[in-house]
Amino acid sequence: MTASIRIALVVALAVLAGASDASPQAYRTAVGYGGGGLLVTPLNAGAGAAPQELRLEAGWIMGAELEHRLGNGLLGLRLHGAYTQRPFEVEDRTLGINMWLADAGIVLRPIAPGGERGVSPFLSVGGGVVTYRFGRGAPVDIEAANARYPGDNERQWTGVVGLGLDLGPLFELQETPLGFRLEVADHVAFRSPFEPISGERFSPVHNVRVTLSLVSMVGELPRPR
Repeated sequence: MTASIRIALVVALAVLAGASDASPQAYRTAVGYGGGGLLVTPLNAGAGAAPQELRLEAGWIMGAELEHRLGNGLLGLRLHGAYTQRPFEVEDRTLGINMWLADAGIVLRPIAPGGERGVSPFLSVGGGVVTYRFGRGAPVDIEAANARYPGDNERQWTGVVGLGLDLGPLFELQETPLGFRLEVADHVAFRSPFEPISGERFSPVHNVRVTLSLVSMVGELPRPR
């Protein structure tokens, strides 16, 4: 587990411990900004993979999101985006690869927001794209990894699934209610940006993030009866 992920989990546990006096969460729209850790599985995993792995180093990620809740808040519509730059070792060089995650989806809650202590678990499901900024140009072969970068394969479609916990509002800033959102999500790229020089296609790439966001809330939801 990376240091970034450890820090996010420690902060989240501290927030949970202090949430006992929180007022109920019952807001229509939530805007969040935060960060945490990202783990990316090998880019040449699976059929046709060579002993040398092509891997983006685990580390930090930062992002933003917007959620609009429908009805009593059991269902929400969400837009999410995130950015990181990860070291990538290839042959005798280390490159800094920019990565972007962008997706849209739904947020499902087993209980309506506004329950006791303002604690609201959720499941998120959606789809989008991940961009691995390896650049554009002529194809590049990495024989030791049995991998070829075609030169124009930066952007890949993703499916996204996550589990999370909303806390708050816990306090106010200039009359704006604020809370926290802890989430673990997997952005699964259906194809690797690399292709095998020989053999079958590489396995999907898992981009797993653990993030803690500060969330501002506006527009009250109907209170549960």
